[in-house]
Amino acid sequence: MALGIDVVLVEYSHAPQATLTDIDGEIGAALSAIQRRLAQRPPRGPVWLAGHSAGGQLVARWQQHPLVDAVFPISGIFELEPLLATYVNHRLRLTAAEIAALSPARHIPERLTPMTLYYGALELPELIGQSEHYCQALRQQGLTVGLQPVAGANHYNVLDALFAADGALIQQLQQGEDGR
Repeated sequence: MALGIDVVLVEYSHAPQATLTDIDGEIGAALSAIQRRLAQRPPRGPVWLAGHSAGGQLVARWQQHPLVDAVFPISGIFELEPLLATYVNHRLRLTAAEIAALSPARHIPERLTPMTLYYGALELPELIGQSEHYCQALRQQGLTVGLQPVAGANHYNVLDALFAADGALIQQLQQGEDGR
C-alpha cells in the first residue's frame, strides 16, 4: 500500500448459512492463522483490527486476541438484543444464548486493547446509540476509549470518509496512534 501498511481482508460466512456463533469462531480462527503466519516472518509491525457494522461487533469481540494491538470498530452493533425485533433476525436466527454471549456491551473487559469507535454522524439514532452506549459502558469501568463521529457520513459512506487519504482513520494510522 502507498501508506506502507500491510492489509489483510478477512472474509467470513454469512447468515443464514452460518450462525453468529459460527461467524465469531471463524474470526478467531482467522486471527490465529494470521498470528501463526506473522510469527514466521519477524519482526512485525502493529496489527490494527477494523470492522464495519457487523464487523464492528466482531472486532470488538476479538479485541483481546494476542495478535491485536488496537481496534477500530466502525458503526458497530455492540448490543445484539435490539436485532431480535428486526427483519435482520430472520436471517441471523439469534438465540438468547448467542445474544448474551456475543454482545460486546455485555462483556466489558478488565483491560481494553486500545480502541477508537467510529460512526457516521448522519447515521440512524439507533446506530449512533450503539457506539455511544458501548463507549459509555467501557468508560464507566474506567477504561479509556475514543469515540469519533465522522461528519457528513452515514452508515453506507462512512468507510469512504474514514479511508480517504485525508480520512480520520488513515490519519490516525499514519500518526501511529493506537486508538486512544
